[in-house]
Amino acid sequence: MEVSQNVKNDYKSNSITKHVTLHFPELGIDVGMNNIYYESLCLSESLIEKESMEFVGCIASRFKIQVNGLKADIKGKKIIVEIATDGTLDEPITLFHGIVDSAMKQSNKQIKEIVAYDELYTK
Repeated sequence: MEVSQNVKNDYKSNSITKHVTLHFPELGIDVGMNNIYYESLCLSESLIEKESMEFVGCIASRFKIQVNGLKADIKGKKIIVEIATDGTLDEPITLFHGIVDSAMKQSNKQIKEIVAYDELYTK
């Protein structure tokens, strides 16, 4: 992944504010930080899940997050997740590309927990 020196410098700072944006290109919907539940982002990537090396298959990346106020039916839709800092909003870094597997409303009916997997999951 190639990023500018400005981006590298911003991410080296511990106190920099990071902005996550969810894009649903098929629906033309973008979800910004105001609607993302604080610290709910979880991105899991791995090559193997055991202590010993095996060559039997691949593990799909999983992205999970909670959002507020998203009413659209996003199950089965493409999702692109980007992150940027205050100083690099014009140079976002793509964290994840995938397909939404589930979008379950939580008990308060306002928050949806989104779980998405990369393209490998559908193969």
